Amino acid sequence: MQTSLPYSLLSYIKGKTTVSPELQRQLEKAFRPRAFKAGEQIVRCGQFNQHRYFVQKGLAKAYLIDPEGEAHVLGFHLENTMMYQTESYYGKTRSEVIIEAVEDMELWAISRQDEEELLSHPDYLRFAYRQQTDELVEYRTVCRKALYQDGQGRYAMLMDTFPEILRRVRLKDIASFVGVTPERLSRIRAQFDNVT
Repeated sequence: MQTSLPYSLLSYIKGKTTVSPELQRQLEKAFRPRAFKAGEQIVRCGQFNQHRYFVQKGLAKAYLIDPEGEAHVLGFHLENTMMYQTESYYGKTRSEVIIEAVEDMELWAISRQDEEELLSHPDYLRFAYRQQTDELVEYRTVCRKALYQDGQGRYAMLMDTFPEILRRVRLKDIASFVGVTPERLSRIRAQFDNVT
């Protein structure tokens, strides 16, 4: 079954490669719309991550549960990004990370099998390479910058880089992401409020 791709997904792909009419037809066969409600898990712990998702609308969080049962937020997935659990998807292993919808989400999913077939197309291969390279560079840049920051510095980075997350995510999840308690986050936020 063929589905028209949303403009946002097609633009995302075109931003990284040439999309011929032939490739567009193949993309329309491979990508499928999916919807998840807030609180629903998209990737579960112990599950094999069999899809990559383009986030058309909504926001998700990725987190681990430690042996004591505490959640540790690793990151967030916003609109116009690809979302998947990297180690599980590429390593074909069970995911240790949970990806959960924070808001109702509209996604476009491509299965690993369909993507492996598309990788034989040179323009899709170029897209996949550029998308993953851009993601890796962004991840390593954020990690390097955050390495020498305390909770206040990591919160400031989040404010500068992704301010919309601060409006859309629960404070408990933001605190976990920046590595502080919710009480400490409240004090950090108060300090920033007093400056502005």
